[in-house]
This record gives sequence, structure tokens and C-alpha cells, in this order.
Amino acid sequence: MFGVKIMSNESTLSDKATALADEVAAGIRDGGYAPESFDALCSEIETDEPPASFELFAVSVDDVAQWRFNDSELCEHFDIDKQQTTEQLKLQYMRELLIAAIESPNENTSSAHWEEITLTSNAPLFCCALVHIERYEPITCWYGAYLSLDDFYIDLRLADFVLREPDVVSLSDERLLTYWTDGF
Repeated sequence: MFGVKIMSNESTLSDKATALADEVAAGIRDGGYAPESFDALCSEIETDEPPASFELFAVSVDDVAQWRFNDSELCEHFDIDKQQTTEQLKLQYMRELLIAAIESPNENTSSAHWEEITLTSNAPLFCCALVHIERYEPITCWYGAYLSLDDFYIDLRLADFVLREPDVVSLSDERLLTYWTDGF
């Protein structure tokens, strides 16, 4: 067996990792893979460092909402009284905050990483993760396996992560308002 390669560092995987990568990819093509196989594959490829490939930050709408999507923050931001708040003002404020979080990520913002594995069939498999910082150390949270990066990004968006400004614009008003907390 030739083995598969991790593209970020061109190292050859063990026979066990090769079999797991092929099994996960076959599972994806058949409609879903066993989480245990993905976990085992991640254990095989994981190192002390997060996956090297990185392109975008992934801002969790829920994380931003916890601290900022409330009447108190809105009134302070616009220097208004609660009686002056409107649904449109709330939506404008939420979108501004999310776009700012994308443009200026902070230490709590996850980044979307992946390891690209070339399978024995020469097709790619992307083992994807969200990485965040805890106590000055990167923490890798494996997210899933995909046959394309676009599929990874679609999954993140479905889980209410925003990656680019158009993602914020495309969030429906109704969906955004579910995150709003009334009161002070």
C-alpha cells in the first residue's frame, strides 16, 4: 500500500490512518460516516499543533449574541432610551457587530482549519477543525470530514457561524431576532 499523504506537511500516514481516511471518505459518499472512524482518524493525524491550513475565521452568532445582543448594549451603543429601540435598529446593530467581529477577530474567535489528505484514490479528504485559544494555547476541536472545503463552510453556516460579510447579510431577520435578549 502506498499510503495517503497529509498535504500540509507531505507526511505519509500509517496503514491504520490510510484505512480510516478511505473508510471516512467512502462513508461521506454513501451519505454519512461513522463518528468513531472520524475520531480515530483525527487521533492518528493530530499533533501538538493545530492543522496548518487556515483561510477564514468562523464567528459564532451565538457567542456574539451572549454578550452583545440585548437592549442594554443597544441603548448604550446608540445612546438612546429603551423606548426608542425598534426591531430595525436591533437588526442593524446585530449585523454591524457581526461584520465587525469578522473584520477584527479577537482571541475568542475560532478559526477554520483543515488537514487535506490525499486518499489512495488520489481524491482529497478534508479533516476540518475549529481552533480557538485558551490560556495562550491553541485548542483544536475537530469538526468533521468533507470531500471539499465548500462543504465544510456550508456546514459552518448552517450551524450559525458567519465567515464573510455576505453570510451576515444573508441571515434572515427572523433568525437573527431569535438571538435577541430583552431587558437590561
